[in-house]
Amino acid sequence: MYHALPFLKNRLDGLEESDETYDLRFELNAGIMFIYEHWDYVIEDLRLTPKDFIKFDTLWTLFFPGCLLYGLDELSEPRCYRLLSFEYKAVHGTTLFILEVDHLDHDGERIGYRTRSQSIILFKSSKPIRGLPVYPLSLHPDRDEVRQQLLLRAQKTLRLRGRHIQNYYGHALEGRTASLKFNSNGRVMIDPVLYDKIHPSRYKTQIKAQNHHGESSEFLEEDNLNEDQKLTMSSMVYGYCLRNKTWGAFAVSRLSDVTWDTSILDSVEIDPTKKSFLQTVIESHVALRDDSFDDIVRDKGKGLVGLLCGPPGVGKTLTAEAVAEVAKRPLLVVSSGQMGSSVDEVEKYLKAEIELAEAWKAVLLLDEADVFMAERDDEHIERNAITSVFLRELEYYRGIILLTTNRLRSIDSAFQSRIHFCFHYDDLDVTAKALVWKTFLTKAGASEGVRVDITDEQRHILAEYDFNGRQIKNIVSIARLYALQKKQPITLELLQMAAGFSQFTTHTKKRKRPVEDEQLSTKRRKDGDFSV
Repeated sequence: MYHALPFLKNRLDGLEESDETYDLRFELNAGIMFIYEHWDYVIEDLRLTPKDFIKFDTLWTLFFPGCLLYGLDELSEPRCYRLLSFEYKAVHGTTLFILEVDHLDHDGERIGYRTRSQSIILFKSSKPIRGLPVYPLSLHPDRDEVRQQLLLRAQKTLRLRGRHIQNYYGHALEGRTASLKFNSNGRVMIDPVLYDKIHPSRYKTQIKAQNHHGESSEFLEEDNLNEDQKLTMSSMVYGYCLRNKTWGAFAVSRLSDVTWDTSILDSVEIDPTKKSFLQTVIESHVALRDDSFDDIVRDKGKGLVGLLCGPPGVGKTLTAEAVAEVAKRPLLVVSSGQMGSSVDEVEKYLKAEIELAEAWKAVLLLDEADVFMAERDDEHIERNAITSVFLRELEYYRGIILLTTNRLRSIDSAFQSRIHFCFHYDDLDVTAKALVWKTFLTKAGASEGVRVDITDEQRHILAEYDFNGRQIKNIVSIARLYALQKKQPITLELLQMAAGFSQFTTHTKKRKRPVEDEQLSTKRRKDGDFSV
């Protein structure tokens, strides 16, 4: 009844004094007087409380069922809820003001309501209303701007129903708990359906087909949503971080569409004829497949299998990344070390990864696949079984799968009939390494606040050193971080210093002063000596 006071006053103020409105004005006045008589102590307490502050005992006066509440979610993103009910309650010796709320969300297909609780812990004296975890949206100083922001985000959330690959930068919530955060920088697969199927959450309630009054209804249609409903649309969507291999919840505002970079294939150091062949085959294979993300359908021998052979750091992983860009498909990377060692562990893990790759039509990269491709013999029964399991899964895989190895001679002969193309990579020569240096330095220079001060001559000096592509990438990465912090350009001297700190040696060398000029001996470059 108390919460009706402002509505009664507004209604009364809007009436003209006349005989026709006498009865209504009388009833409104009676209601107002009743509230003042029964809650006079509360009204007096509120009058004595500083403006825009509230006491714990009078929190209930701010909230009434059906009102829109404003707060920040677990990723510090603004969001709204609709209040269902509230109560004061002692929990484990602590007094809480608990609000039951609901909000709109989708499960990848249907739109409905989720419910949850918000709690305000007992506090002494008074507290700023806008310092509460949640408070009425009507009390937000920029409520009109907030409403517009939330409505735009709701449109984006609704567009992300189904399966979508997106870019994401920032913190996300790990799938098992709402309190554990992880950094997710790169591409993510938004897939609430598989999220619930493969990794059901312990903190995410099920979508219900009922409104905030508890009335049963059909699941909602996007076209029929009103503005207040859209305001409560979830601030997160659920999916999978491809880089971290982690299921989680991602802030909608930090998601953006992927721009595919097919030019990355130009950076791969293989014969131009092979590049052209690879691009044509990949584009053709993708064109022959259904273009929608659909359920898994397995047909024997429908996949495209490539084998990439060569030592570390020569471009095998870069080739896989280029294939994914050309195919405009997510890249799902699986390392043999993640699968376990027993047949059951390998089979279970491999099946799960293949199901993901099939569902998302991803390019599947099986890195260091040697152990699963080892030639079978009479002595290693367990290893033979693992090879057989892998052969069977490979036979039925319908997508693009790339296998990397540096032990070509130890591969079982049965793989020859399953592999469609095989690329061999040699150690990078000076010309190739110069191009690798150029590629990574160009990327570093594209970062905000980073300037690269390296001439072509200096780049060729760097190419003389005995580093592979992965090592070059790491050196440029650490130099970039140093340059950002020190607000200085990336120079030859900085790269030499970064290389010196990046070296892995099995013995200690006597350190010398940094080289002040570019006259470094060929022998030192070949030995990878970056002593500082």
